[in-house]
Amino acid sequence: MSGETTRLGQLLSRNLEDLGLPVPVKIPDDWRKAAAHLLAEHTTREIETVIRWLARDEFWRTRITHMPALRKEFPRLIQRARDENVFFPIDGQKGTPSLNALLQGPKAQNMRKAGCSEDEIRDHLALHLEAA
Repeated sequence: MSGETTRLGQLLSRNLEDLGLPVPVKIPDDWRKAAAHLLAEHTTREIETVIRWLARDEFWRTRITHMPALRKEFPRLIQRARDENVFFPIDGQKGTPSLNALLQGPKAQNMRKAGCSEDEIRDHLALHLEAA
């Protein structure tokens, strides 16, 4: 499976961990397979955005606790996210700093010094920017 499927699994895992829910130590194969099926039908950005949206949705955030559940419910979830207008671009939104500006900021620099990858930094900053 691709690194992209692992990265999507890690993003979902971080959301669960932030909620205090149990997470796998290693991304399971069934998570990677479910992510690969999603990637065959949707863009990475759509999947990432839905995963981030889940973290803020009171109903769904504790119900989607593994990638196969995300795959099963994805048509419903993406529609809900679109209905709530979460697919607007982050950069240039009125009243919020752009993601590109945050990627140049001190928090991103500290994360780089701590050994985080660029994908991890972008995911972390985007998640917190969207939650603001």
